[in-house]
Amino acid sequence: MRAIFYKGLIYRLENQFDDAIANLLPVVKAYPRFRQARQELGYAYYLQKKYQPSREQFEALQSINPDDLSAHFYLSLIYAQLGMKKEAAQEAALYAEHKDDPGAALLALDFRYRNPLIAHENEPYHLHSSPSRPQDEHAGKK
Repeated sequence: MRAIFYKGLIYRLENQFDDAIANLLPVVKAYPRFRQARQELGYAYYLQKKYQPSREQFEALQSINPDDLSAHFYLSLIYAQLGMKKEAAQEAALYAEHKDDPGAALLALDFRYRNPLIAHENEPYHLHSSPSRPQDEHAGKK
């Protein structure tokens, strides 16, 4: 099934959507909780403008992981295409609320530059010194 999934993925990347769907369907049937297979199958249907089967895949994906960003994004588009304005707005709002903020990294970097003592706390491995045992005092001793 793994090879069939990747074959379907390759077909989807090559815009051969019928072949992609033919390969992804048995994978989803064998592994109904395989999120990536559902996402790829839903996307292949979406690209073919087959909104109802696409909707089914993304809703199934959302039942597995309610916070899946791709499901929120595509369901907002699919619902809009199906005339479900209220549902489209809800999914768009959830997507906007949970997506990464592209400016957050720059704000965090600026904060780290302005607060060097706190910045080291973000590093997974670092040393702490205390007033009674400064780091420089015992750095050379074993």
